[in-house]
Amino acid sequence: MGALKDRYVILKGKQGISEIDMSGMPTGNTPFDTSMDSVDELVDIETEYKRLYYENESLIRRARKYIGELPDRIGSILELHYINNLDAYEVANCLGTTDDIIIEELGEHWKYN
Repeated sequence: MGALKDRYVILKGKQGISEIDMSGMPTGNTPFDTSMDSVDELVDIETEYKRLYYENESLIRRARKYIGELPDRIGSILELHYINNLDAYEVANCLGTTDDIIIEELGEHWKYN
């Protein structure tokens, strides 16, 4: 995802107004560097981003459904860790325990599921 974002930022930067060329040399687009190529690539990147976004939303819905079927404690741990993207230390702080216990409980859950 990071590479997609970096490429998008680079292409968006090319769409802006460039600084004034003071060299006196004529400048212009070459057949290999047309603005439409970068516009097409921007559209492709935006389309790919939207596809990834909706795929992620679908995965989150499936995860929430799975988590909803679990007992409260492990469900809370899984939601905080995987849905809210908190690390074990942050999950432990939310639940008033230690990160070692959170890591152990996650390990036990995935060991049997």
